[in-house]
Amino acid sequence: MKGLLSILDKYTATLACVIVALLMFHSEYNKITIKNESDLTRVSGTLKKYSFLDNLPRNGKQYIIELVEYQNNFQIFADHINLFAKFEFQEGVHVGDSILLKVPVKEISYLNSKNERIMIAGLLAKKREFLVSRQVIMKEQGSAGLIAGVAFLIAGFVSFVVKFKNLA
Repeated sequence: MKGLLSILDKYTATLACVIVALLMFHSEYNKITIKNESDLTRVSGTLKKYSFLDNLPRNGKQYIIELVEYQNNFQIFADHINLFAKFEFQEGVHVGDSILLKVPVKEISYLNSKNERIMIAGLLAKKREFLVSRQVIMKEQGSAGLIAGVAFLIAGFVSFVVKFKNLA
């Protein structure tokens, strides 16, 4: 038992890097893939209410939109909040206005499911695009998660070699 603890203690950084890398690969593999406009569908409705929370713990933000016609909520994911024209939306769009959302085709089965949040990849109202779907698609096509996962694996390998060869 003591030997196992000393090994765990010696290779904690290696283990942590490998776990983080695996989590990065898992999240990248399971995320909704949007490669082009054909991966999106249009959902229109009447704005029931919206909630833009900016001061959540750990600098978190949560932007939720509800439509009268649907029981589920729609969410602008954190990765896309900087692409959203929030202030213009708040000034120009009001409860009761018609809006058009672009959502991933793969999430259509969740429409009208009470406890589901569907990703918003585009938002249009009053002939204005407040969240441009082309920009969201470009951001979704990035491979930052895979690059970070590989970087953590390399860091774990370097940490292992350094500890194994007693260089540190």
